[in-house]
Amino acid sequence: MNNTTICKLCKVPVCSNNFQIHVNGAKHQQLLNIAAKQENREMCGIFVTGFPESVVENEIVQFFANFGYLKSHYLDKQKKFLIVEFDRPQSVENVLKRNIFLEGRKLIIKRRKTRKDGKRKVQGASPHGKEEMKVQVPVMDCDKIIAGLKNLTVDFEDQVIEFLSLIHISAEDSQKKYGMLQNHLYQLLKRMFTQCKLYRFGSTTTGLNWDCSDVDIFCNTNDNQVIPQDQLVKKVRNFMYKDSKFANVFAMPRARIPIVRFVHVPTQLTCDLNFRNMLGVHNSEFISYVWTTDPRLKSLMFIIKFWAKINGYSSGNAKFSNYLLTVMMLFYLQQMHDFPPIYSMLKVVDSNELVDNWNPHFKKNRLELSKIRDVSLKDLLYGFYEFYAHFDFGLYVISPYLGKPILKILFTNLKQLPVQLDFYKNNIREKRTAPLPIDKFFCCVQDPFELNNNIAKGISLKILQMFCTSCKTAMYVLTNNLKKNTLWCLFTEKLSSDNTCDPNNLEIIISVPHQVNLLQRLLKSDNIDESRIRKAWFDFLKSYLKRTLEEVLLLKTSVKDCCSGNEILRVKFKDEFSESKISRKDGQNDVYDNETIIPIKTECSEQTSKCEVVSSVQFECTSGFNVLDLRKKYKPSSESSKNILEDEIQISTQLAKNFTIPQKESSIVKFDITLSCKSNPTEFLVKMHKINSQSNYFERLFGYIGKALTGNLARYVNELETSEISQK
Repeated sequence: MNNTTICKLCKVPVCSNNFQIHVNGAKHQQLLNIAAKQENREMCGIFVTGFPESVVENEIVQFFANFGYLKSHYLDKQKKFLIVEFDRPQSVENVLKRNIFLEGRKLIIKRRKTRKDGKRKVQGASPHGKEEMKVQVPVMDCDKIIAGLKNLTVDFEDQVIEFLSLIHISAEDSQKKYGMLQNHLYQLLKRMFTQCKLYRFGSTTTGLNWDCSDVDIFCNTNDNQVIPQDQLVKKVRNFMYKDSKFANVFAMPRARIPIVRFVHVPTQLTCDLNFRNMLGVHNSEFISYVWTTDPRLKSLMFIIKFWAKINGYSSGNAKFSNYLLTVMMLFYLQQMHDFPPIYSMLKVVDSNELVDNWNPHFKKNRLELSKIRDVSLKDLLYGFYEFYAHFDFGLYVISPYLGKPILKILFTNLKQLPVQLDFYKNNIREKRTAPLPIDKFFCCVQDPFELNNNIAKGISLKILQMFCTSCKTAMYVLTNNLKKNTLWCLFTEKLSSDNTCDPNNLEIIISVPHQVNLLQRLLKSDNIDESRIRKAWFDFLKSYLKRTLEEVLLLKTSVKDCCSGNEILRVKFKDEFSESKISRKDGQNDVYDNETIIPIKTECSEQTSKCEVVSSVQFECTSGFNVLDLRKKYKPSSESSKNILEDEIQISTQLAKNFTIPQKESSIVKFDITLSCKSNPTEFLVKMHKINSQSNYFERLFGYIGKALTGNLARYVNELETSEISQK
């Protein structure tokens, strides 16, 4: 467990195998951005003192403006000091090499220094102002585990046995560590809460832990005095600082469930302590019960958990927590192997037995899953990847409680939900709990017991798309690996892709928008099903695309026959609806220049491709003039209309009025553009086929249309959604 690297910027230990993932993570990038801004402030900033109190702010600021353009300035209220930031370092040099006097006083001017001592008070920091003891915790040596699998030539089941021996610690050793941690923590907390009781939950109780897994503990204080959770964790944090058995103590009072995170020094275990998550204890008890149905399921979960860790999905900001992966595996068993829905397993309980208004009490009858008996472990693993590679995350909520997927839009109207969710509906109607949030997130996985909790809310569209792609890669490895070391290949191999493509045929992939209030208006019917939702979004996108072509780009269009292709060409447009993003490069005059278009061709094998075209329309487009060059010359008014599409149309309308648009007998561009809707999962494809084009105008049009169907579309849908909510 010693193959670690310390990130000097974040000051945390990182497994060498995951260091690149850590560096690319949002938190590291945020700190990197902050460090770059601090360096720029020091290079371009000065700190000025010594001026008279009678000085007028505008006068002294104008005085320093003579040395260069001022980006910002700050004058202390007592006029003791002035901070000035120029736009370039040369201005600072010009100031520092001179003796500057103001009203007969010589100004004291120094380079600006930003604080780097780390002593600024932050949320969760030590309240005592003294240096807190820090310890370095061990991390998993992923490289060592993978290396141990490389040369195996045994059957898949034997590879799994070897893999488990490499990652799992003995139950006796782990129980000793957990017992010591729990005992020391209890001795500390009972001085604060005389009747407290500790409950360990999470992977350390479900048997899915490895050597350096975090420990989750719920503390029931049994205290009649109600203390707000955010204040409680701060109080406990302050108390823990005084005990040398605990280090790296940090409070997180603003989390959904406030916690105190710390390291137990004798065992070097990281622990998350909370005072409001008895549901987590029941969830762990249920997961342990699931393993009793088939002992192979725990092995299956270990493989998925390690695979997610290696690919960076269960660490940092990816948010595929181990609990989420376990619930997804449970849902896969419900769909494919007859595991019963949660609602059918619950006991009937009195209201005083509810936990946070939910019922987590289940019957512990022995389950016989007949479908799973004759399925090999390798086929079970393949089935998991196949199921989620093609699951329609855009349309459905994963509901283990129901044991089946349910359309997201049904949660906007309680009357549309099935009777099995009556308990959830009553909680919402009586305002005991908030509703399940489905309108702000791309992925929705309902907690098995806490039915208003989306445990996948932290997953971005980009991460979700990467996860589905990795599932397809795993399917490919499990079916095409000719070597015996299948597990090693699963954890290391990537599908090769051919980055060459035909520049005359370019395509953009658009995911299903998640704005359900807008979707309700588009449907115009209470009869809701998957096909109607697809058609509603397809018609919406068709109208948006047609208006963009005709009213923004001033193209002449005509509808042609539908067409579709097998090749998928992905382009680098990233935002909340697509896989990449257009950005202006150094030296470019226009983001629609040819250099911004970098199509990437990827092909799926027949085993991984289940997509079907369910709707398609094709337009033939022609134009006799270059509207993009005219748009560069036009300065839009500061007044904005109700949405981005109307703004873009307004620009083109003004162009037609203010400029003489040259019409040519022969077109400067002619192309076909096809909008298709595919299923499994639902997504929309826009493919452009060049017939003829002068210079690089086709590529530039593709650049604009790419932006219109990604960033502009995301903004347009959000604006319509906001308008729809305000009207309600």
